[in-house]
Amino acid sequence: SEVHFCARSIPFRSRWASVVFIQVDVDYPVPIAKRRTMATIGDPKTVLQSDAIFAELEGIKRQERELRDKLSSLRSRKAELRALLPPRVTMSSFSRPLRARQSAHRAEGRELRLQLRQLNSEGSRNRDDPLLVGLSADIAAHREARKQQRALDREVIAELRAELKTMRQARTKKDLDAVTDSENAHEVADPWVERLPKMHLLFPGRSERQRLRCFKELTSRLATGSAAEGLSAVVQLVDEEMRRACPQPLAMDFNALEALAWAFGQQSVFCQLVRLVLSDDALLERVVSDSYHHDLFDKTVLLSGKETNWKLRLHVFRPESFTVSQEEVHSHRNHFASHILHGGFTHQLWEPASPGDEDAKELYKYVYDPLVAEDGTRMFHIEPKGKVRLRLEDEQTVKAGDTYYMHPSVLHAVTGLDGRTMTCVLNSPQVSERSCFSTHEVWEEEMFTRERFTVEEMQAQLKDVLNVVQTRGALPGTDDSAMDVDTGSGGQRRRVRRGENR
Repeated sequence: SEVHFCARSIPFRSRWASVVFIQVDVDYPVPIAKRRTMATIGDPKTVLQSDAIFAELEGIKRQERELRDKLSSLRSRKAELRALLPPRVTMSSFSRPLRARQSAHRAEGRELRLQLRQLNSEGSRNRDDPLLVGLSADIAAHREARKQQRALDREVIAELRAELKTMRQARTKKDLDAVTDSENAHEVADPWVERLPKMHLLFPGRSERQRLRCFKELTSRLATGSAAEGLSAVVQLVDEEMRRACPQPLAMDFNALEALAWAFGQQSVFCQLVRLVLSDDALLERVVSDSYHHDLFDKTVLLSGKETNWKLRLHVFRPESFTVSQEEVHSHRNHFASHILHGGFTHQLWEPASPGDEDAKELYKYVYDPLVAEDGTRMFHIEPKGKVRLRLEDEQTVKAGDTYYMHPSVLHAVTGLDGRTMTCVLNSPQVSERSCFSTHEVWEEEMFTRERFTVEEMQAQLKDVLNVVQTRGALPGTDDSAMDVDTGSGGQRRRVRRGENR
């Protein structure tokens, strides 16, 4: 038979077979495993290349073994550290003793029934047999005792669940406090330095599903019991939503914030909320204590969070004020979403200008840092920081029925009103202690106290707003009857740039 090079197939005894070995002369010893490779390759240069490949593969295998050993040691250390931690608090750890007692009761009941079945199977005993009567009485007493014990266990389990919920909430609050403490360096820093640029270009979408869910939840909770109970249920709902939407001070699910603001701005929800405030003197006094007159509008705090620092505000803009002065360019200390209840306005969006920008304007630069007096009164306070060159980036116009979101870093100023304007504003928990503030002219007063409402003034304003919102008619995106089908275009914003629609 003829042998062909490179493992060619050959006929052997009328059958096809393959060559499994070819002798190759080399000047250095080669392992048997590599000879088989050489037999299929047949080129000494290729043999040298294969040696390098085998060496690299051996190095990779050695690294794999080292990594496996290291991973094994890390897993062992992880198990040791977990063993040092206290057991995780769960409902099963609370209810385990109760379940053990219930199992013992069931076993005792089975034993009594088994004894009764054995006595009945004898057939020689009468139903009036004292032994049978006594055993039946014991079974009935055991069932009654078990029934009472179950009722007690339900109460204990309910208490344990409430305790577990409180522990989880406390742990969540502790984590948020720790995050807040870690962000103190950001909060006390210069807001002009820490702000994020170009955040006015952030256009969050809207979630129709979240809008409808928030609307249904608010509607059902406002109808709960008395006025105080209904508003307390609403506060609890918004606290839960804020914990999910704002897990950290600098993180925000703006779709959730926008959905809540839109739901609060719907005619049925907003009117019911105002009616509940007006129907309870204690609630009205609390609203009066948190509200004040701004330079250009009246700021009314309708609701505020108990577990998270959010606020629901009613802003009533006065058109006559804008004929005398204009709003200063400023940022905010929190995220907020606003729903236009009535009227509308245009606001300008500004950004720090680059060097050599001919369209930039020079404004006076301040840092807004409010102070709190000993009696709890909050005082307006700004710190002068020289001057800053700002550029007008864009203008936005919003109208009745619109809902818009504003990032804390955005520099904006309201410049024009479409008649008397009312907005429902939902502020997120506070992000920082200070914010940006700039004016076209020097401010003479850098610290003063805002003028407060009286109870009569607040009653008159809320009744007036309630009357306006009730009689405003159906607006796009605010027709409650059509919300299960379509919410319209109320959440859309009309953007204007240098007077031209786009």
